[in-house]
Amino acid sequence: ARVVEELGGDLGEAARVLGQLIGYETLAERMAVLEAGLTVRGVSFARDLKELTVEALDGFERIIASKPDPDLVEIVKEIDQSLQDYLDDNSTFE
Repeated sequence: ARVVEELGGDLGEAARVLGQLIGYETLAERMAVLEAGLTVRGVSFARDLKELTVEALDGFERIIASKPDPDLVEIVKEIDQSLQDYLDDNSTFE
């Protein structure tokens, strides 16, 4: 939700999922929920989320006037890396 607020626009289901992931308190919780979700939804959904995290990180880089929350940026980077690892391990199977 904070990503959508900072970047604007309706980004659909992937944005809602990303917003929910960001809301978890710890990295362990975020990664466990992400892993479970990717197990159920698969590579296609991982690609959608990955596209969104890349877009979010790019948007954060372009925000000059109101610097984004550094904790939020770090969380999105962690999710992005986890998605990349998942895609590296699973893309050939779909």
